[in-house]
Amino acid sequence: MFYLLKFGKLIKRINHLKEYSKMKVLKEDYKNKEFQFIIDNDDDLWNLYLMIDKSDLVSGIAYRKININNTNEVKKIRVFTTIEVEKTEYKGNQLKVLGKTVVEHEEIPKNSYQSINLEPGDQFKLQKKEINRYFREKLEESKKPKYMFLIALFDRNEWLFAEATNSSVRELSRKSMPSSKRIGEDKEYYSEFVKELKSFLDNREYSSIIIGSPFIFRNKLQQALSKDFQGKIVFTSVNSVNESGIKEVLTSDEIKQEMSKLKISKDSQKINELLQKISKNDKVCYGFNEVKKAVNLGAVEELIVSEKKIIELKNEDNFEELSDIMNLTEKMGGQITIISSEASKQLDAIGGLAAFLRYQVS
Repeated sequence: MFYLLKFGKLIKRINHLKEYSKMKVLKEDYKNKEFQFIIDNDDDLWNLYLMIDKSDLVSGIAYRKININNTNEVKKIRVFTTIEVEKTEYKGNQLKVLGKTVVEHEEIPKNSYQSINLEPGDQFKLQKKEINRYFREKLEESKKPKYMFLIALFDRNEWLFAEATNSSVRELSRKSMPSSKRIGEDKEYYSEFVKELKSFLDNREYSSIIIGSPFIFRNKLQQALSKDFQGKIVFTSVNSVNESGIKEVLTSDEIKQEMSKLKISKDSQKINELLQKISKNDKVCYGFNEVKKAVNLGAVEELIVSEKKIIELKNEDNFEELSDIMNLTEKMGGQITIISSEASKQLDAIGGLAAFLRYQVS
């Protein structure tokens, strides 16, 4: 059950959120470190980008251009091969895995450089060199139901539409008008907003639709929306139509139960909690050295790690020390929360690593 705030009163709203399909895990063998997947969507590609490490083995369909009979004529062939990963590149709707082949093929010699381009619908096998806590968490996350929310921010002179998934927010459109025209009081402006809203709903089905605006516009917005929208939209108050407004939606207490379906929302709320405790000097620490010290003392109740920091250290081949800190936290009975890149900006500004403590460490 969820709730819609209307005219200052809570009205019960029953809504079964649409779940989007999740990545299919065909094989999950931790003992032999072997896994097999079918990719469903772009969120899966992002999770795989974070799960595949250098020196892992990836097996799948690859394409390669070859010369025909030692002539200048070239053709593209389709082969199943295995490569040892040297690099991965995430491009939104494609994950490119690059490395050297580890098996001999009549058209592709062993130790040849080759790429495997992974897209939604593809099936592939992953052989891990090592399995750490981070991989396990991302694998479990990839198996959970996925949700996609449409966020619409509305103010007197501007609006913004964005799409929020478990781990990302993508801006779809934005419109701004001169403040002197006081467009927010014009019925035509509301009609244009609703028309824009319908255009997105015609092209994609969303788990939920969130409209954020100053409270004074809510009544007129509700009047502008047709009966077709009744029971499908949740309203919340925001103060700005920009990145800060989106953050207000993600951390809103007014629709907390609705937004709890998205990991990025939970991450944003966790960062807010962390910053509040830092401002009060209340049993927290941050920065690599301070957190490492607290972990070694067994003082960490919950370790907060930026996904961006993990990616950075992996790219530098310098992830081992952070991995050790995460493993030790677990052994000491602490929890680990990995903050998605979209929600980690303020955490990154203080080193990408922080912790809630059982007791203050001097």
